[in-house]
Amino acid sequence: MTIPVALTYPPCFDSEASYQQWVTAYRNSNEERRGTYCSDCSPEYQAEMVRAGRCLWPGTTFVRLPTTGETVGIRA
Repeated sequence: MTIPVALTYPPCFDSEASYQQWVTAYRNSNEERRGTYCSDCSPEYQAEMVRAGRCLWPGTTFVRLPTTGETVGIRA
């Protein structure tokens, strides 16, 4: 995969604006902070981004939290 050097946002986002929207929403959320945008990914979206060459963290695994039932991505 070749990522442009000047890229200022993760390539799995469609634009810098969409990434900044995610950052703002993440900062304003009341959820427990999990650390990365990969935590909000899904196995389906990850597979799509891997196929498109847009996933920087293809080793991310997904687990279901027993307390909430939510699926979160955890970087390798």
